Formats: sequence, C-alpha cells, structure tokens
Amino acid sequence: LVRPFRLADADPVVPPDPRRPPPGPPPSQKGPRFPPLLSLARYFDDHILRHGIVIQKDIACKYEPIDKSTTYYILREGSDVRILSTRNAWRQIARPDGKTGWVKRDAVEEI
Repeated sequence: LVRPFRLADADPVVPPDPRRPPPGPPPSQKGPRFPPLLSLARYFDDHILRHGIVIQKDIACKYEPIDKSTTYYILREGSDVRILSTRNAWRQIARPDGKTGWVKRDAVEEI
C-alpha cells in the first residue's frame, strides 16, 4: 500500500545561515594536503644537492668513511651520483636508486 505524497509531509526548507561559511568538498576530494612541501623537496633534490660523476674505474663504496670499512657495492666509471656530504678525504654519495655510501674524494668529480 503506497501512501500519496502530500506537501505537508515534506521537510521544511531552511535557508542557509549567512554567518556560517558554505561547506567545501569532502576531504577526500581536496587533493594532496602538502603540495608546497613536495615541490620544496624536489627543489632541494635538484638544486641544493650536488651532482657528481665517478671518474675512476671500479671504486669501492663503503659503509663508513674509513679505509678498513666493509665495501657496500662497486661503482663503475661514469656513474651518476649525488654528493650528500664531504668529510676529510671522503664523500658521501647516493646512487639514483637511493643507496648511499662513502667513496674517496678524488674518485668522484662534482659537476
């Protein structure tokens, strides 16, 4: 049994309160929350960090800036790296895949 619709059964229309701001889109539709931080990180990676290239034939990339430290991986001549820091005769570098390590300062030329 279907009851017929009557105008008296409808909810009254309440005008919006002018003191309250209109509702915005739901949080899921607002987009990323920190786009300026992402662009700042990209700027830091591209402009603040120094780039370098390996100029010696197979160099050992070590865990620590010590001659007796364990070799982490081998870098080939011509490899592109980012120079993160310099300590005495060593440079801390990062490969494009994110692995970091320490190499002798004269093995990497800053570009």
